Amino acid sequence: MIKKGKIYLAGAGPGSIGLQTVRCAQLVKEADVIVYDALVNPAILDDANPEAEFIYVGKRSGKICFKQQEINNILIEKAQAGYSVLRLKGGDPFVFGRGGEEMMAVHASGLEYEIVPGVTAGVSVPAFFGIPVTHRGVATSVSLITGFSKHHGVPKLNWEALAGMKGTLVFYMGTNTAPIITENLIKAGMDPATPMAIISEGTLPTQRIISDRLDAFTPDYADYSTLAPGLIVIGNVVDFHKAYEWVKPGSLAGKRIIVTRSYNQSSTLADTLEGHGAEVFVLPTMKVAPVTESEEITSALSDLSRTDWVIFSSVSGVELFFKRLREAKVDFRSLSHLRFATIGKVTTEALGHFGFLPDFTPPYHKTEHFIRTFAETHPEIRSQRILVSGSLLTKNLFVEELNALGAECRFVPLYDNVPIEYYSERIEMMHSSVPDWILFCSSSAVENFASLVERHDLRAWAEKCKMASIGPQTSNALRKHGYTVALEPSKAKIESLVDALIEASKE
Repeated sequence: MIKKGKIYLAGAGPGSIGLQTVRCAQLVKEADVIVYDALVNPAILDDANPEAEFIYVGKRSGKICFKQQEINNILIEKAQAGYSVLRLKGGDPFVFGRGGEEMMAVHASGLEYEIVPGVTAGVSVPAFFGIPVTHRGVATSVSLITGFSKHHGVPKLNWEALAGMKGTLVFYMGTNTAPIITENLIKAGMDPATPMAIISEGTLPTQRIISDRLDAFTPDYADYSTLAPGLIVIGNVVDFHKAYEWVKPGSLAGKRIIVTRSYNQSSTLADTLEGHGAEVFVLPTMKVAPVTESEEITSALSDLSRTDWVIFSSVSGVELFFKRLREAKVDFRSLSHLRFATIGKVTTEALGHFGFLPDFTPPYHKTEHFIRTFAETHPEIRSQRILVSGSLLTKNLFVEELNALGAECRFVPLYDNVPIEYYSERIEMMHSSVPDWILFCSSSAVENFASLVERHDLRAWAEKCKMASIGPQTSNALRKHGYTVALEPSKAKIESLVDALIEASKE
């Protein structure tokens, strides 16, 4: 649970969304206000309440958007106004995150607060390359060190003490000053042949490592500005990555893909793409808005005893159907006479969560294919009563065609897909570069994307992007808005769409 008027100082982990804590994920979903910085993976914010207020206060390489005192004031003012406030930081808030300063300011204000530790990059990022920061017989200690000072240079450190340590040195925020760090360590007596690595964007699909001898990292060795955000790891454990690096580049490595599915559908597709190494940016163009009580819904659900079939085309349709029945205190055992038809694997799985298996599921996710195969395999529907549960768009897809076959088809609109309004920083983040692909899995997603593009004047950017569509109807919607469909799989399935992307990436 989250409390109004309370401030939560939380760490979001090193980058990968899977490395945030359970408590952090819960707070993201429930907070009224989220104050976040540049090192927070935007994908973590995908699970936030769309109605939440997002305040970006990011700082990177000395470029400051807000002074620390201003950030403190934002936290306190929002909490005093009665909002639950989540201060979200990359890594752990107490490891070079200035979380201690914010805690002191909040404490002085008299407001209630909670500290939520996070997975710090200094340990987790090397681990993603098979580098243990401590290892028996190799490194018995690890030092976490800041590689950057507020005066835009290397902080004043006891270089002799650091050079004499037999453990591992991990420098945060030091990629731009790497040559100065190595020079100071060598001058202080560290062996120039000591292994060193710079790891950039660790734990993300775009992570990369540069490793060499300590003395190799001269000013001309690399363009260090391109390696931020990154870590410097120095010590004999660095060589472990040569044999034990376990994260291998996937078939979509280096590809940046935008997924436009709704919040409750995008995670499975995003996880699959990330599993193949893609950098995924989830941009749902719509959210599910349940339809309020209506006589039409009440009448249809009270008439289930005389209904033969119920058709579901989406997860939301399944979940809201059974939610309505629960609210009406309907005993699910009274539904034993019903037969269910589902479209799509995830819709079938959603139905299974309520203890029911579908009596019909088409092999392909195409409306025309569903109608044809449904009628062919179940000719009795021509004289039966059918209930279609779904969004306001579903009616146009099924009802008329089923009625034309002789069925008595009734439509129950349980929800609508409405456009999502994004905060300006999220839009800027999205179009800061051109992705390799934008994926569309429904015509409604296309319509809402087109609306988003128009509202934010993104047409020029959108026309530079390659569009991938799951099937003919979605492709037609894209063409209607003047976009070229660069990829459409032969089968209208998520798995086929992913396979087609992988094949296209080989060209």
